[in-house]
This record gives sequence, C-alpha cells and structure tokens, in this order.
Amino acid sequence: MLNRTWALHFMTETLYEGRRVRLLTMIDEGNREGLEIAMGLSLPSRRVVRVLYELSAVFGCPSGVRSENGCFGRLRLFALLE
Repeated sequence: MLNRTWALHFMTETLYEGRRVRLLTMIDEGNREGLEIAMGLSLPSRRVVRVLYELSAVFGCPSGVRSENGCFGRLRLFALLE
C-alpha cells in the first residue's frame, strides 16, 4: 500500500579528503519510491523534522515511520509528526 509506512535511514559517508557527510534517506515501503535524500555535514533534529513536515505536506502523513534506530527513535518521530 502506498504511503502506509515510510522508512527513515541515517547514513554516514567519508569524502576523499576525510570529511564525513551525513545522509537522511526516506522511502515509501509500499512502492520503494525514494521520497527524499537530505545531506549535510550534520543533520540536526530540526532539519529532520522540517523534512518530515515537507514530505507530509506533499504526500500526506503515513500510517507509520520505521527507523533503524529502534523503538525510542520511532516514538519520538510519531510525537513530532502529530
């Protein structure tokens, strides 16, 4: 089902000169559509919340958000989306 569950993943990559870049990827698990890739030297929580609000404005709120960071991360995200 589309827009039922989004998967949120944080990744870190190292550039050639040694600097680290943080990535936030969001996909719709229903059709595996890539919704957003946010990138920066850091990804503060305010930016993550802004990305979630922008996506919900375009696609509507999903039924759930799955995070690889465990239950605590998921509960915090639900509280921020409401």
